[in-house]
Amino acid sequence: STAVRLATDVLVSGRAAVPDTALFTLAVAAKIGHPSTTQQQAYAAIPRVCRTTSTFFRFLAFCKQLGNLRWGRRQRRMVSQWYHSFTPLQLAYGVTKYKQRHGFSHVDVLRLAHVKPASAGIAAVFQYVVKNTMMDYAGHASKTIDFLWCCRRAQTATLLELPAIIAAGPLVREHVATCRLNHIEVWRALLPHMPIAALIRNLNKLSTWQEL
Repeated sequence: STAVRLATDVLVSGRAAVPDTALFTLAVAAKIGHPSTTQQQAYAAIPRVCRTTSTFFRFLAFCKQLGNLRWGRRQRRMVSQWYHSFTPLQLAYGVTKYKQRHGFSHVDVLRLAHVKPASAGIAAVFQYVVKNTMMDYAGHASKTIDFLWCCRRAQTATLLELPAIIAAGPLVREHVATCRLNHIEVWRALLPHMPIAALIRNLNKLSTWQEL
């Protein structure tokens, strides 16, 4: 439909400073659009337009606001396609950076949608998220597992150990325990790989240490 096409174009091109309106449009199309055309197009667009946990869960939250969030075959397929639209390492980064948003968590969504991993790397991520356990090293999944180990170690590491773990990941601010973010050594380790948006949000804190 025209609405789905326009919303998809706005989100893919990055023309929306805040994506909520376009995401809500897709949610309306997915919930009350024509099943064989509009709904199908809306669900098919989600893996393309929702490239972060925050936007994906925002879409699910809009669907829930519009009525009961039914986990039918079409919606389960969409959820599976979203998780499999990333490489294992990209997925590991995304699901550990934001474990929950907008009333949803990866644990709940994976279980409700009955998502089955299509590769060893994706399976390693799912096991870490759902069961909080680590998979044994296996072939091309080794880089993903290395990253997940860094995420786990970052939660319990000492202040002396943490900078090396951050650099090895590399990890971002959301991977680090909040109590560690009051130490300049941690921020120095985070800076080389800090996304520009996160850097702007934390300029005040960094300027107090004269790091810029």
